[in-house]
Amino acid sequence: MGFPLPADYRALVETYGEGSFDDFLWLFHPTSPNPHLNLIDELRVLREALALDTDGVGPPPEDLVPWAGTDNGDSVYWKFDSTRRLGSSVIVNEARGDAWPEYELSATEWLLAVLTGRIRVPVFPDDFPSRHPSFRAS
Repeated sequence: MGFPLPADYRALVETYGEGSFDDFLWLFHPTSPNPHLNLIDELRVLREALALDTDGVGPPPEDLVPWAGTDNGDSVYWKFDSTRRLGSSVIVNEARGDAWPEYELSATEWLLAVLTGRIRVPVFPDDFPSRHPSFRAS
């Protein structure tokens, strides 16, 4: 891919594999046989889609790497920092709007904060996460 994946993400996918949290937030995996869950396939597809968006809303596609997505079509990205490193910022792209909420957290910090209700992602539905979030491997 031309860049290293963050260590916390590597540990996350080594522990959980590919699958979903509360059947809504899907974790991409770099070796998934499912093209919709394969991080490398999604990187290409989502960057191409973002490149077609001429509104100029959101970061440049080459600054983003998707690592999760939702049943609603929202995408969760890492954003490269000024030194072209991944992992210190998570940004969410609303599928049906122009929202790009950004969080200065690693993937696992962001995931834990979302699943415990410490932060609420405004583009996610009100019923996510559930009271007792679960992970289901695919």
